[in-house]
Amino acid sequence: MSTRQSIRTKSKTGDPVNGELENNGLPVRLFATDRYPFERVNMYSILWVRAVLRGSPEMDILMGSCFAGLFQIPTRRLLAGKVVHCMMTRQIVTKKKYEMWHVFGGNPFRFSLVEFGEVTGLPCREFEEGYSIDYQLPNKEENYEFWDRLIGDSRDATIEYIVALVESDDEMPRDIRLKLCLIVIVDGVLVAKSQKPWPTLKYLKLLESLDDFLALPWGRESFLWTISTLIPPLKVMGKCEDPVGVFCNKLRQQMIKTGFPLALQLVAFWTIPQLLQLVSGDDTITLLNYPEMSLPQHSGLIVAAVRKAEHNSVPMMVASGNHEDMWGLWDDENFDRRVNYMLELIEGGHVFTKAEWLGGAGDPLFLYGAKARTPKRKKQLDSDEEPASKKSRVGGHNTRSVSEGADGEKFRELEARVDEVVADVALLREVCKKQEDVINSLKVSLNGKGNQKT
Repeated sequence: MSTRQSIRTKSKTGDPVNGELENNGLPVRLFATDRYPFERVNMYSILWVRAVLRGSPEMDILMGSCFAGLFQIPTRRLLAGKVVHCMMTRQIVTKKKYEMWHVFGGNPFRFSLVEFGEVTGLPCREFEEGYSIDYQLPNKEENYEFWDRLIGDSRDATIEYIVALVESDDEMPRDIRLKLCLIVIVDGVLVAKSQKPWPTLKYLKLLESLDDFLALPWGRESFLWTISTLIPPLKVMGKCEDPVGVFCNKLRQQMIKTGFPLALQLVAFWTIPQLLQLVSGDDTITLLNYPEMSLPQHSGLIVAAVRKAEHNSVPMMVASGNHEDMWGLWDDENFDRRVNYMLELIEGGHVFTKAEWLGGAGDPLFLYGAKARTPKRKKQLDSDEEPASKKSRVGGHNTRSVSEGADGEKFRELEARVDEVVADVALLREVCKKQEDVINSLKVSLNGKGNQKT
């Protein structure tokens, strides 16, 4: 029997979070309800390509291609924050290879090729017979002939190098400039494989024919790279006995995603209306008409905002069906009876609750809206007794008294409340920083006008 169906999820202390799991027919959680770790997910931008090709015939070619939809994505939906990581930690464990299911406020929603195509506008039809995303061209000199024509004989070139190459050569032939920009979009945005991505040899060689390059179903290519690192791998005997546990540990640390993980954030905003309502701005500003050269940093939703939306959960958009062209179906997809049962409940209009979703790793419990009372300190009187050591105090409470008299579960709840306060303070700091920037800009503008009058 697969471990995915017989999981006894344990917390960091080794105790099962939900005890011996009841079999209610639904998939189990990756992380237990309201027990999610914190981490950052890196994002990418295509504003550079827009700036380089703005007003040129090459930009017209690009906007007439399959990549046009990327430039039409509303900018506010692309702001880097915690949404991707929060959705990854709220997923449930299934046998599926090409689907990712999440539970937000008790309600399930899906991330699959269908949703990926909807939010990116990229073509997701099936590949030509015999094509494989894993196939890589051999490192032979004849395969590098077109590489040498585009970026020179450097075999260690990165996407950053290509950007510098384009910016440093104003006389670069326009067709070469366009092809290098296409590599930046594909290897730097859609199929990024590291924090400092590099060009892929087979993609560069495919650019020998621009028509062949643009005809590839890049949505399908990007999705397969994306989903591969967003869900736990299947168990392989003799290689990894606990893939779910290993994946949870990675989520507690900094981990680099491949592909285009930002698509998961786009699907979350599309599916969860109350989440998008917390993002400032509107959808009329897209990457194509955004006035700046780069997106602001640290301006996306933080954990506190995601938890607020989850606490005030409202009915979400119904999960999409299969695409009319049937490219959302996979010949080698795994059957999962728990997912099928969940789909039956969704189609039947079942109202889900948090309590129905069992299992999951036992990270600190989060209770929305619970405020920890801080006891007032008594005025210290003159005494021969030594003051309590700072090391013996956690959050204003003596660790000795906690370990001896307090319930360990209540102590973990208190820690979670402290995390909430820290997140709220971080949000306030971001707001203050933005206001400070606005004030400084106004000061500079007013000083400039004053100098002109004198």
